[in-house]
Amino acid sequence: MYLRKLFQDIALLKKDSLWSLEQKYSLMYSYIANTILFKIARRRGYEKHLFRFLGKKVFSISPDNFLLIFREVFIQGHYSIPALSVERKNTLRILDAGANIGMTAIYFKAIFPNAHVIAFEPSPHTAKILKQNIEENKLRNVEVVEAALSASTGSIELQDDHSNPGRSTTTRSIYEAKSGNYTATTVNAVRLSKYVGECSDILKMDIEGGESVVLNELVESGALSRVRFIVFEFHLPPGKSTESFSEIETLLNNHEFCLERLHEDWIHPGNPVGGGHFIIRATNKLFL
Repeated sequence: MYLRKLFQDIALLKKDSLWSLEQKYSLMYSYIANTILFKIARRRGYEKHLFRFLGKKVFSISPDNFLLIFREVFIQGHYSIPALSVERKNTLRILDAGANIGMTAIYFKAIFPNAHVIAFEPSPHTAKILKQNIEENKLRNVEVVEAALSASTGSIELQDDHSNPGRSTTTRSIYEAKSGNYTATTVNAVRLSKYVGECSDILKMDIEGGESVVLNELVESGALSRVRFIVFEFHLPPGKSTESFSEIETLLNNHEFCLERLHEDWIHPGNPVGGGHFIIRATNKLFL
């Protein structure tokens, strides 16, 4: 099983046009090496929380959290936007919603070194590690907003998942489906439209079910038309139909976005009602 996944990952990384051949070798070596070190550490009874790759030093919430995000972001290319490969040196504006420990911020700054990244992370504990990783790796022009994204400013209840460190959500259907694993914290809430500016080149979202709320807020404020590319992980809770995604699909299509559906991962393959997630890459046709 592990070898099959590894070969699948190698195939995905080979196709990613945003990395040089040298970087691809380095990423795959780092992935394999960090996985082996993690397994050795766990067998010896301790958790490894410091990882290195591409000359970066990254502190994690847990080794499982790091390896999952590293695989999704750097190896599988969940947030890759090949259309922007010719704009590597441009000063892009990138909104990183659900920044977690900063892996996507590191990813975007590695590819677009002159980008201005605004990283949103509502969990106080996770945001502390996010800031530590930004400082440790001297990431310039990365701004941290320690708040959840919502339809209005103020405060909101955030649920932290103890069974999956680093995962938190404000979406009731997500944590109700896993009753007993979450604890609540009140955090600041902001509207994403405030940060879009004249134009945002990339909006990345991994916000555990809050995608619809954020996109509707952008529509109501008129800010959605000023976003060039959106790439987000859509979460479907167990027992829910795909109708909720159909609503998002219709919303984006009605506002001049064309959609690609990538990296589908269902809890029970072939049965979306069992829950799962997939990646959507949406391109604003007004900028083509």
